[in-house]
Amino acid sequence: MNAHRFYLSSLLILSSAFASAQTNKTTDNLVKKFEHYQSNTLQEKLYVHIDRTTYLAGELLWFKIYYVDGNFYKPLNISKVAYVEILDKNNEAVVQTKVELKNGTGNGTLFIPAVLGNGQYVLRSYTNWMKNFSPEFYFHQPLTIINTFVKTDPESESKVPKPAFIASFFPEGGHAVAGISCKIAFRVTDQEGKGISFKGFVLNSSDSIVAEFQPLKFGIGHFNFLAKPNEAYTIQIEDSKNNKIDFPFPEVKLSGYVMSINDTGDHIEINVNSQTISTPLTFLFAHSKQNIIKAEGKFLSNNKAQFIINKEELGNGVTHFTLFNSELQPVCERLFFKRPKEKLTIQIQAERKSYNTRNLVKLRLTGNENSNVSISVYRNDSIPAPIRNNIFEYLWLSSDIAGTVEFPEYYLNQEDSVSTVALDNLMLTHGWRKFNWSSLLDFKLSNEKFPEYRGHIIQGRVLNSKNVPVSGVLTSLSSPNKRIQLYGSRSDSDGKIFFEVKDFFGDRLIYIQPMFKSDSNIVFKLDNPFSTSFAPLTFNPLRLNPALKSTILDRSVAMQVHNIYNQEKLTALQEPLSYKTPFFGTPDETYLLDDYTRFPLLEEVIKEYVRGAMVRKRKDGVQFIVQQKINQPISTENPLVLLDGVPIFNYDQLLEFNADNIKSLDVLTREYYLGPLVLHGAIFLSTYNGDLNGFEIKEGS
Repeated sequence: MNAHRFYLSSLLILSSAFASAQTNKTTDNLVKKFEHYQSNTLQEKLYVHIDRTTYLAGELLWFKIYYVDGNFYKPLNISKVAYVEILDKNNEAVVQTKVELKNGTGNGTLFIPAVLGNGQYVLRSYTNWMKNFSPEFYFHQPLTIINTFVKTDPESESKVPKPAFIASFFPEGGHAVAGISCKIAFRVTDQEGKGISFKGFVLNSSDSIVAEFQPLKFGIGHFNFLAKPNEAYTIQIEDSKNNKIDFPFPEVKLSGYVMSINDTGDHIEINVNSQTISTPLTFLFAHSKQNIIKAEGKFLSNNKAQFIINKEELGNGVTHFTLFNSELQPVCERLFFKRPKEKLTIQIQAERKSYNTRNLVKLRLTGNENSNVSISVYRNDSIPAPIRNNIFEYLWLSSDIAGTVEFPEYYLNQEDSVSTVALDNLMLTHGWRKFNWSSLLDFKLSNEKFPEYRGHIIQGRVLNSKNVPVSGVLTSLSSPNKRIQLYGSRSDSDGKIFFEVKDFFGDRLIYIQPMFKSDSNIVFKLDNPFSTSFAPLTFNPLRLNPALKSTILDRSVAMQVHNIYNQEKLTALQEPLSYKTPFFGTPDETYLLDDYTRFPLLEEVIKEYVRGAMVRKRKDGVQFIVQQKINQPISTENPLVLLDGVPIFNYDQLLEFNADNIKSLDVLTREYYLGPLVLHGAIFLSTYNGDLNGFEIKEGS
């Protein structure tokens, strides 16, 4: 008998050791895959501080961009370009611009065009790298735009009457399972997205009330419910105006998992309950941002398992708890929020309490540490304006959960029992899958959009007349300007060309051309640099109170006067100090033609004055020659000839150009290597305004 007991005990020990080894191997594999993902996917975040959220057509929108990493919210200096757009309700971009990022910040303005209609819009911003991920991670800020130059008609709305309110229901962990009690969170809002007061009832198939509930804060709350198998339920909501609407109860599964969280104060208990599950092995994976908090496997005992985490181990902000089954399929997810303790405190003090018009206002800012700040000053009038988050609220809360958070400052600043429950309700109703776990577990590095480390990345394709990609075509990108900027690229096997453009400011006309050899069968197609993916957004109709007419008119008059008297300042572009330096540095020869007797023909100017360059007319056309060194053989290679920075290959057309339009002529008598481009000397012609002065680029671009 004792031998049998010893054998059974040994078998149990071996079985337990095998199960432990199996769970450890699986969790280690899960951790490795997560770490591989997070080490190859830098998380960038942008916050755009705008001066206000309601604008008149014709006004300027001022903004400052803060660019941080998505884990520690520290300034980044990797991407050098941010994209800023204003979208209408059809996701059409009505304003677009690119902004330079430097040491974690960027700033600029957007002019609100007078062609925009009255309505709700949204400003969004992102980097090129962020285009590899969901557009829900872009920065979004609702805007209201009012156009006083057109008749103010109410926005067209559907003739189908809209319900008085909208309700959504969220079982904790993602599923309601028959026979297992779970929290059912809810959110009820009006058509504007604002939470309302109401009474809620759960009715069974006999129309008997089996549960009652009401919101805790801002139309959000939860109730506990034990669903019975094969029973149909309906939820009825009655608002303060006695409007009643019935909603379907969330789907009740006959089998599955329910995950719940219990905050004991010092610890977080993650309780797992299951129903009719054949494989009892489960895995819990918890992470905050991209930092792993816990990865542990457990076997269900009596269909239950419990995981415990010390709250000190949790990171500040949102922590994601994901439950996997034995096949590493995510079956439940839950969010938990830990309020950050450290906050940047800034105090603003004015020199006086009241000011007359045109008085200089001086503000004193004091903070608890060194800060990079921006301040918006605007008239606090009665014109309705969309809510905006400050940077603290956005980074810690709004950017990590789905949907719009009403009064985010309440959740972050209030610290009592009611606000703590309200914050957890928010995690239940605004939770989302931050990661696509299937793509994460099978992650392969194949990002198509790279960070713009130096400046714009301009991409396109080289095609022939039959729309077939052409490889091996050496191309250049240039732009008419007083500053000479030239970039080269050779098309790959897919015909793709790639230009990394630095210090490219303002509205610019660009030319993309094949180098030296013109081919009318070649077509260049540029890629749209702006994102064509869009997050689901809600645009509510704009309703303006007629009593605001006088206020809006006063503001419109002020805007028009400001634009008239400050036109030059509004359109001025301040160039960096290094902006006028050409890409090749100092030329070997420089000729300011106004210092010489003028000749009408460019050919005569070169023959009479320019030592390092010559022009020859041959049977096969005009040839420019640059003598690279004195007493050295003349190069047989064609130099590159540029007019205002644009390569010119039609020399006959160039020689017909009036030489009086040329301000200066520079010669580079040495070889110069510019990426894939090899310049066997170069001749640079500059007009007075740097705009080609009417010269037409006819072919090959």
